[in-house]
This record gives sequence, C-alpha cells and structure tokens, in this order.
Amino acid sequence: MRRYRRQEDGFTFVEALLQLVLLVVFGQLLFFIFIEYQEMNDIKKKRLEADWEICVNDINQSLPYGKSKVTVSQGGLSITVRTPDKVYNIQFLNKVLWKRENNGNETLLTGVKSANFELNDNRLLLKVKLEDGKERERIFIVEQHSE
Repeated sequence: MRRYRRQEDGFTFVEALLQLVLLVVFGQLLFFIFIEYQEMNDIKKKRLEADWEICVNDINQSLPYGKSKVTVSQGGLSITVRTPDKVYNIQFLNKVLWKRENNGNETLLTGVKSANFELNDNRLLLKVKLEDGKERERIFIVEQHSE
C-alpha cells in the first residue's frame, strides 16, 4: 500500500508558540513605548511651567519699583519701560516674548500662541496662551516714575 503525503494548510504547534512569543514581546515593547511617551509629555509640561516662571521673574526684574515708567503700545502686544538709565521694550512677536534693548534682543519665552499686556493704574497684567493650550496670567505692580 502506498502512502501519499498530503499538502496541509495549517499551523503546527511550533508556529503557534513562535507567534505567541512574538505577541508577548511586541506587546511589552508597545507598553514601554507608551510609558516613555507619557513621561515625555510630563517633562514637556514641567518645562513649559518652568519657562513661564523664569519669564515672569525676568519681567519682574525689568520693572524696578518706583523707578520706571511703563506704557502699553501696539494694542497690548508690547510695553515700553523707561528707567532713569535705560529704555527697552518687551514685545510679543512671532510666537516669542522678546526683551529688546539697544544692545540686542533677549528671548524671554518661546512657544507663545498669544500674549496681551494691560495697564490699569499701577498694575500691569500679562495674559499668555502657551502651546500646551493653557492660559496663564500674572499681575506686576509698577509705580510710575514721574520725570
């Protein structure tokens, strides 16, 4: 009696084990990629918050209390600060808050979608919308220097 080998389409036990191992390995890999992505987002949010606080500190140091005269111009996009020895602008332009002096430009904050300065009596309000979508605002006290 002759035996003929038949062509069978199906999985062997070894092929099934190999696919199971690959599924577990790639599942773990995707899990770790997702965890790293979440950590990168958290770091980016913390960086934006730190950059905002540094910008606020720089602006606060640029407004010496009782020694400066502040004017808002360009529809709230810029302020001009006049002190007895310096004149400089803090301006929102091209998604960046700049501090412009005669000697050059200093970047205060990047990734800004919109910014607005408002001056009411001796309070300077800065409203900023950053690239993370959150709106931040800060009030600075300025006592106008009479010349």
